[in-house]
Amino acid sequence: MVASSWYVYPYSMSYFNGIVPVQERPECLLGSNIDWGQDAYFLQRFLSKHSEIKDIRIEYPCPEGIERLGIKTLGSPPIVPEPGWFALGANDIYAASGRYSWFKRCKPVAMVGYSIYVYHVSSEEVERLNRESGQETIHPENERK
Repeated sequence: MVASSWYVYPYSMSYFNGIVPVQERPECLLGSNIDWGQDAYFLQRFLSKHSEIKDIRIEYPCPEGIERLGIKTLGSPPIVPEPGWFALGANDIYAASGRYSWFKRCKPVAMVGYSIYVYHVSSEEVERLNRESGQETIHPENERK
């Protein structure tokens, strides 16, 4: 138990156990079991190390407030697939409302701590997601014609 706790340090708060790794099955630990906003500081560090992420939309409850940590966000992620950079807390992705459930069909490019998933969704991936759900992809450049 001590060794496994040291293994996940400094992300101990959202550690479950070695049998059911939370990064693979976050729905096992939703609510305050996985997240108290503790990974916002790690998100700040992550974004400062990744200058390629210029515009990001974030849905993550942080007691401090994301903006107070110096993190610039373009607002909340969309509820339908769109291309771009996104960071969401596990609680938001797996919420009963299903508001951001489309992210479950995407592969995150990074995980910050054990509670924040970072996605880079391409236009091709949006088309794939829309095809799978039977939706038509609307291209903004075609909309003006």
